[in-house]
Amino acid sequence: MSNVSEERRKRQQNIKEGLQFIQSPLSYPGTQEQYAVYLRALVRNLFNEGNDVYREHDWNNSISQYTEALNIADYAKSEEILIPKEIIEKLYINRIACYSNMGFHDKVLEDCNIVLSLNASNCKALYRKSKALSDLGRYKKAYDAVAKCSLA
Repeated sequence: MSNVSEERRKRQQNIKEGLQFIQSPLSYPGTQEQYAVYLRALVRNLFNEGNDVYREHDWNNSISQYTEALNIADYAKSEEILIPKEIIEKLYINRIACYSNMGFHDKVLEDCNIVLSLNASNCKALYRKSKALSDLGRYKKAYDAVAKCSLA
């Protein structure tokens, strides 16, 4: 833990406090707009923490961070708070990279399909889908996915 920067330590503390608050029965003490800023910051912190642990090759922890951020984004949507679609796509794309590194091809395909439902021309999702299909021996579908990527 001594190698963790002060900025990262603070981010981890903010994540911990944010998750505790969301799981509590308390109402947010500010306006709806302040709550939106709070939730977007929590998603951003989880995204950044996921990226940091990804760089450490800790795929499981990275998946946990991205998944928690996606869960918070779903919660925000239920509160009529919008998390930008681009952030949602990036969270899925990064989680896909983790699943790919772990050889979880079915999970890769599942998340790729979600991303492609948000943005049909997302080249990273098309590439990862193609690679997973190829690794599963589904070469025709892999070719089709990579062909879509080259046209996007």
